[in-house]
Amino acid sequence: LEAIAASRKSLTRGWNKEHELFLKCIKTPEVRNLISIFFLRNKARANNPFAVVESPPKHVGVLGAGIMGRGIAHAMLAVNIPVTLYDINPKVIAAAVKYIEGLFMKDVAKGKMKPEEAFKKINLLVVCWSGDLERFSKVDFVIEAVFEDVKVKHEALNALQPYLKPGTIIATNTSSILVEDIAKGVANPENLCALHFFNPVPLMDLVEIAGHEGSSERSLAQTLALVKAIKKTPILLGHECSGFVVNRVLFYYFALAL
Repeated sequence: LEAIAASRKSLTRGWNKEHELFLKCIKTPEVRNLISIFFLRNKARANNPFAVVESPPKHVGVLGAGIMGRGIAHAMLAVNIPVTLYDINPKVIAAAVKYIEGLFMKDVAKGKMKPEEAFKKINLLVVCWSGDLERFSKVDFVIEAVFEDVKVKHEALNALQPYLKPGTIIATNTSSILVEDIAKGVANPENLCALHFFNPVPLMDLVEIAGHEGSSERSLAQTLALVKAIKKTPILLGHECSGFVVNRVLFYYFALAL
């Protein structure tokens, strides 16, 4: 704003002021930290600690169409990954479809994509509700985003399991429940890991990945490949812990504020 104000007298004075302010800015700790974050983000996105290299899934199923589920579904559709979205409540499904369509139409209004491109992405979405889980037989990766209760998660995943192809990876969108506790109540726990998105999903860059002691390397590697495919930054935990990384730090900040 100071540079703009100076330019009202002459462009040369405005450019000189901008140059002066820029030189002051690049010496601040804020700039150094932002540069550090830039390189750390690129390093995280390029990192692959696994011996196996997995391709991202070709069709993702999202179990639960609430605030998180619909945001996760949009993230997949945005990079042209087909999505099957399920919720027990048809009204929640209707709200999710409206939300997803609205996000793509906003991109059209802003000139970020053409209408035909938006409609192509929207048409990659298949929805189902009220126990209609047979459509999940076509997916090769599932993201569970139901209510944060271990019993509810067990019931939802066990109801879904008979319809899944052998070896389908299931990623639970949780950070408050240990993956180990969820794994105790599901079949094929080696295919289970955590994939924790932050709200609102379309705006938040970080995604946490955590396995339990029995998670296979393949499940974690494919989950990592998916995060990279949707152009988000993965935080891969060496081992799971309550709250994972971000919420674990956040809770400490809350405690200090009390």
